[in-house]
Amino acid sequence: MTTRQQLAGLAATLPDAGLAVVLPFNRVYLAVTEAVEAAAAQRRFEDNEAVTTAVAHFAHYYLVALAAGPTGQAPPAWQALFDLRAKAGRQQLRGVVLGVQAHINNDLPQALTELERPLTYADHATIGRSILEHRPAIIAAGRLSPAQSLDPAAGWCAKQFLLAWRRRAWLTYQALEAGRTNRASIEQAAGQTARRLERLPWPY
Repeated sequence: MTTRQQLAGLAATLPDAGLAVVLPFNRVYLAVTEAVEAAAAQRRFEDNEAVTTAVAHFAHYYLVALAAGPTGQAPPAWQALFDLRAKAGRQQLRGVVLGVQAHINNDLPQALTELERPLTYADHATIGRSILEHRPAIIAAGRLSPAQSLDPAAGWCAKQFLLAWRRRAWLTYQALEAGRTNRASIEQAAGQTARRLERLPWPY
């Protein structure tokens, strides 16, 4: 089963698992995966096979976090998203941002260190550009609200978060490879970022 098929299949199973709050992020993640797959189909990467393998391995971290979410045992950055279930009000935008943050800052550095065929920085950067090129469709995929999907400010913020977090993730990966940090510290830092994001006055 491809990564795209796995993500698409979650649309039916997340509500039954008590994780309907994750659906907007899951739709965004599926759209991101489709954007990267489109770039691979166009042979835009130095090593298409390495990118395809990295995409699948990266998704595995999300699936593991989902399995742990209902028990409260997910990494702190992910648990912040899952715990939105108990909060009143509409949490779609907050949930998408928390999910993106957890997957990039918590998962990406760790996943990169585990690849048998290392991802080059050039391909890491091309993935980022591919996502930005599809930004309107990716934002719309969250189905947060018609106004939000078309809001230029939301698009600009999404771009800035994405660029900053992907830069941070690559630097963290290099530090992990060099022994200057460890997995516990990465999870702690991503959890702290999640807590800061939770305190922001999200409109929806």
